[in-house]
Amino acid sequence: MKIWERQKKESEKAFAAFKMFLDLGDERTQQKVAEKSNKDASLIHRWASDYNWQERARAWDNSLLELKRRNYAKRYNQFLDKQFKGNERIQELLLKVLEEKDIAKISWKSWTELYRSNCTEMIELAKSLGVATTTDNEITINITAAEKQESVKSDDDK
Repeated sequence: MKIWERQKKESEKAFAAFKMFLDLGDERTQQKVAEKSNKDASLIHRWASDYNWQERARAWDNSLLELKRRNYAKRYNQFLDKQFKGNERIQELLLKVLEEKDIAKISWKSWTELYRSNCTEMIELAKSLGVATTTDNEITINITAAEKQESVKSDDDK
């Protein structure tokens, strides 16, 4: 049994008041429960004391935070997966450009869609290699620089 569930010997009315207390969230006070439930404040205070409302509410809040954390972690992992797939697409386009050496075959729309979707790791890699530059609305691939780097690698292999 979870601590925030109905306790042994806790009446239905006392538990209903506790649920009202939980539902108040950050605004929760015993006085507000008394006002909202039309019960005497001393009765609410007794129930709160007898059934340990503060500890139970803290456990409830912590369980909600854990659920939110798990949900955030799941959504974050989905974001990373999406970004990874976007980065793979960027890599495919970059490799196509480097292989075909014809930037005209890659549409501007394709570049801007990838750039706007926050999939910039491969572009950053190309920039760090000196084969790409970016501005706010333009990506430039320097095929000559890529060819020189490939040529230097081939010469090193000899």
